[in-house]
Amino acid sequence: MTSPLPETPPSSPVRLKPAMTAASVLDKMQNDEGGFYAATPKLAYCAEYFAGGQKGNILILKGRNLDEDAEFIIRGVFEISHNDFYFTPDANFNPTNVFQGHFADVKLNSKLVAGRSEAFKFSSDDFSAILDNIRAFEKLVPREWDYETVSIIHDSLGHRSIKLTHSLFKAKADDLEANANDEGDGDGEGSTTTAESLSSEYDMASWPVSDRCKGHLHELVSSHNIQPLPAYDENHKLIPPS
Repeated sequence: MTSPLPETPPSSPVRLKPAMTAASVLDKMQNDEGGFYAATPKLAYCAEYFAGGQKGNILILKGRNLDEDAEFIIRGVFEISHNDFYFTPDANFNPTNVFQGHFADVKLNSKLVAGRSEAFKFSSDDFSAILDNIRAFEKLVPREWDYETVSIIHDSLGHRSIKLTHSLFKAKADDLEANANDEGDGDGEGSTTTAESLSSEYDMASWPVSDRCKGHLHELVSSHNIQPLPAYDENHKLIPPS
């Protein structure tokens, strides 16, 4: 006589995360708290310029103070230009090019352009409005009458783009001064991401530069700190430098 087979409990239904559509992305940018859609009309009226000294100069929500969650954040969908892309671990630095200066001064940079995907057509349609808002933000920065400003909006042969730059290294002496100011402010927090706040993959000693830059990187270990710029994939996972 055989014993009956145990009943298999019914499996739980698999709940698939709904796919993000262009319409849902736009709705999220326009309506979620914590930021503003970059093409919102007259967005500069909601912001004011704050000169933060060692912490950096930022835009904050008008009428807020820094004790609140006041940093002014804008959101948008852009395409990263394939031309002039230098968001690599060593910014494509070439020591033999005397015009590039010193490795310690290297800046990561790239350009954002209007999206060309038909699915995200709003990205292209709204690009001019986004540029208008950025120009209005730039006008919020106080300056002397003879002070020359450099816009992050670039116009080359009629093609406009937004240029992003980020300093990869910072002198340790500057960091010590900034930390002292942070302690004096009582919050103990700086605005720059440091390698210490991330995993060991972001350590300066093991930073994955090309062979031509390794000697220059080694010379900076004792005098500079690295300032990683975290990037995340579509699943919100931190992308390691490579």
